[in-house]
Amino acid sequence: MAKHAATQAQAYEAILVDENGYVTEATSSSVLIVKNNLLQTAPLTANILAGITRCFLLEWADEVGLKVCEQSFTPAHALTADELMITGTSTQVMGITKLDDKTIATGKLGPCTKRFQQLLKEAMNPDRISRVKVNPIGD
Repeated sequence: MAKHAATQAQAYEAILVDENGYVTEATSSSVLIVKNNLLQTAPLTANILAGITRCFLLEWADEVGLKVCEQSFTPAHALTADELMITGTSTQVMGITKLDDKTIATGKLGPCTKRFQQLLKEAMNPDRISRVKVNPIGD
């Protein structure tokens, strides 16, 4: 229903908020913000999925020059972020420049989002993925 409502509002994605007013995740993506050199996302204890792309970003944060903070945040806090992004298997790393028709920071993709996109692209390079030979059962 949330994804349908987002589509009706001509938005790419819907960001979900829990009963306490905290951002949890999007309909098929994790939500992360960058503010003051801190990469922040809801903790797994907030009943969110441990998305693999989210996990990659948390692992790469130091390489991007960010500290990690797994702590819930409100939509109002997201609006004050330096960068807002969603991540997922199909979404990969997508910068969000508007939330509820309000511009995030400069309204352009930030340097951390771009760097995470580059790191994910490099990680997905077929030349870097090891090939594993699997033998059928009984061989």
